[in-house]
Amino acid sequence: MPSPISYPNLQCIVQYLEANKRIELARRCPSIKTIEKLVPLRLEIFKMSDNVLRINETHYQLGVIQEFTDGRSFYGTNKIDGGWPDDLNEYGCEIATSNHILTPGDIGIPPIEHNENVINTEEQLEYLEKLDDELRNNRITDDETKKQCERISYSRRCQLNQEVPPCEMYILLTIHLPDDSKKLEAVKYNKKLYQAMKYLTTQIFGGRKHVVYVNTFDIFFPSSNDNFGFVLRLPESLKFKISRLKINNDVEQVMDSLSPILDPRSFPLKEMKVIVTEGSYLPPRDPRSKFQNPWNHEHPAVQSAECLYITTKWDECFPFALNARNPKVRLDTSFFLREDILGLIRKILEEGWRQDIFYSFGIDDKEYLFAAVEELTESYDTWIEKDDEEGEQCFIRIHINTVTDLCIDFGPISEAVEPDEGHDDYDDDNEDEIRWMLKLYTGERKDPGVVEKVAIAVHKARERFDDFKESFWDAMRCFRR
Repeated sequence: MPSPISYPNLQCIVQYLEANKRIELARRCPSIKTIEKLVPLRLEIFKMSDNVLRINETHYQLGVIQEFTDGRSFYGTNKIDGGWPDDLNEYGCEIATSNHILTPGDIGIPPIEHNENVINTEEQLEYLEKLDDELRNNRITDDETKKQCERISYSRRCQLNQEVPPCEMYILLTIHLPDDSKKLEAVKYNKKLYQAMKYLTTQIFGGRKHVVYVNTFDIFFPSSNDNFGFVLRLPESLKFKISRLKINNDVEQVMDSLSPILDPRSFPLKEMKVIVTEGSYLPPRDPRSKFQNPWNHEHPAVQSAECLYITTKWDECFPFALNARNPKVRLDTSFFLREDILGLIRKILEEGWRQDIFYSFGIDDKEYLFAAVEELTESYDTWIEKDDEEGEQCFIRIHINTVTDLCIDFGPISEAVEPDEGHDDYDDDNEDEIRWMLKLYTGERKDPGVVEKVAIAVHKARERFDDFKESFWDAMRCFRR
């Protein structure tokens, strides 16, 4: 008969289990729950948004579902969709939000808005008549929108007529596993969703004797209605020691809110990623939230991070990348000017910047960048170490002094190397736009050898031939006229 695992060995096994497997094991085996709480928990990714908790590659989703006795089913309130993300009344209509209710351990990130959802009978009737007319005449063409409208119409009509629909309501927990499979658990809907999330996080994180170590702490929570307020439902006395933080542009308010749960040893951060969602073309919901405000872009957490990573759709953020003194700086944007890149390179070359810089830029259009490279080759002592004929990759060196080169590396984003190769990829916030990566960094000076000199000569000859060919065709076009 095999001997049981000793206490020290069990601790060691629990410590090195993947976090979600460890959590599930403790839930199924109460005998090791105490040991599991005593051993430090390490997560690769922690993210909370609305009623979804992400731990590494597993997502825990909460929602309200309706199971009708007459067999009907509505989009959004069935098991397939994970349930409705907001609390519902007995008729299936959304009720007042619970964002204003904070329990011990909760972290409220302003602005926290509370919607009472007061029902006006006349407005309700007018709305239903309009909605029914649009559904009846097929004016709503999008299938998903149509299904949502059908559910809303049914629920509001039940509420208007004071008729409780023939259904049972449950809170559904959907566990989305890394292999795309799901686990479903449901309980009677007799508590609010925020209470269910509080219970879930308390079961997972409550009663721990050590801080929870997190590589990437993701607290970015976009919203379509410009309400960025959010409540983290967490147990009391919980602390996180994090390496990387991902937040929106309202840095000061977010950091002030998070301070009770962040271990001071987290700072300086290995990486601070700021998603700038507001620019000159999109008025901010609160003037204090703009990243341009010094209390945001000059926040100690931003300035002290080893890598500052800004992603945005607006060009106003380039000056912050230009003036940042972080060892590594990355800016992802769908637009910035060629002059901005040239200005940064000139600043590095002419003002004697520190030697350990690393800039990377995610961009959507390579053509204007090659024009900038051509201008550089005319202005500085440069040599192209690598250049493919398709124009997909380019590696250029510019001598800064006798010991240092400025390296300019350009290629498709799938082949670009992150500043830190151990970095776990974030979700691509601009993945539809950003396709190319430009990297600027200093390296040890390297002069071209015989092979490189031949390559440079070939490249220049090819450029001259291309210019000649273009001039020839211009002349031919004029001749034809």
